Amino acid sequence: MQSRLSWDHEGGVCSVPGFKAGICASGIKESGNPDLLLLYSEQPAQFACMFTDNAFAAAPVHYCREIAAQRESVHGVIVNSGNANACTGLQGQRDVRKTAQHVADRLGCEADEFFVCSTGKIGIPLPMDRVLAGLDQCMDGLDHVHDNRAVAEAIMTTDTQPKHTAVKCHIDTHEVTIGAIAKGAGMIYPQMKQPDQLHATLLAFITTDAVFEPGVLQKALREAVDQSFNRISIDGDTSTNDSVICLANGAAGIPPIRDNTIEYEVFRDALTELCIHMAKWLVRDGEGATKLVFLQVRGAATPHDAEIITRAIANSLLCKTAWFGGDPNWGRIIDAAGYSGARIVPGQVELRIQDVCVMGHGTPLDYNQIELDEKMQEPELTIELDLNIGDAHYHMWTCDISYEYVKINAEYHT
Repeated sequence: MQSRLSWDHEGGVCSVPGFKAGICASGIKESGNPDLLLLYSEQPAQFACMFTDNAFAAAPVHYCREIAAQRESVHGVIVNSGNANACTGLQGQRDVRKTAQHVADRLGCEADEFFVCSTGKIGIPLPMDRVLAGLDQCMDGLDHVHDNRAVAEAIMTTDTQPKHTAVKCHIDTHEVTIGAIAKGAGMIYPQMKQPDQLHATLLAFITTDAVFEPGVLQKALREAVDQSFNRISIDGDTSTNDSVICLANGAAGIPPIRDNTIEYEVFRDALTELCIHMAKWLVRDGEGATKLVFLQVRGAATPHDAEIITRAIANSLLCKTAWFGGDPNWGRIIDAAGYSGARIVPGQVELRIQDVCVMGHGTPLDYNQIELDEKMQEPELTIELDLNIGDAHYHMWTCDISYEYVKINAEYHT
């Protein structure tokens, strides 16, 4: 259901009444930039979450899954950037719990009322003396009006810009706010699952003042993530730490949102639009990226076929380097579709690049090469592949791969 949305692009997680944030530069990052965030809800908040399906999921991901399985509400999220706390063994697990306990003791909560998330270098123990001292600074600085840009900066690693925004929608006669921050510029190919499905790093944190009947917020987040964060790829690498967490404190004063209602559709659609906005922003700011590429596959025999073709093209290095060079190179797109494993009838395939039809009935068509070359220089590209054998479709957002991406990842120790 469509509802008019009001966007606040200066907003973020602190735009929602009842949420506070504290940040500091604890020294985890060699740059001296902010690297700790404490996001705190004054009232116990309902939550929904989705996490990486990487077999080497980081210690904080395992801890968050435990919380998700045991609790119905939490008080917040603790985030450090600059250290992933992944592949750190039992010490990493102990450090996660020590982090949560330190904050809980000071704020009068239980340790399992705080999710803990990390992003940064893999295989290096957390400098816990710096972390705990930094968290004290975060708690000293908790307030209601923290700059959302500064909050988003505290979770960045290789991002070049902080990502934050908020949106308002109307449910009945009440105004509901949803705020978000996100980070991730490399190692981005999320395949996040619900915690009961196991499900540089994608982190996204979302706050809202709505309230929900049991299970409804999780359903809304799953549907939103499946239409947004799970449809992006920067480099085809799925991180050990991918996490999306949504907190809902009920401050809007609306009745609990029930499943299969107009109210649910309004909230779900607003959340989805917010997540799509953030997901596309992540891709635009991908490491070394110069082009945002929208891929659309239609006419597939099954939804699975449509998806695997789209993902094959999105992750093809040959396609991505061609896009960086401004080269239509439609043969690489067709090649990726062909090896995807999907059912294809070559004689029925049609391919359009920047609204220029370059292939029809499986053979090349005459087109204005100069016109297409000019369109390939635009910062956003659209590629549409129609198999013409069914009704299934799928889409994703991806980007090009540049010299700068190679330079960044040759010099950055993951």
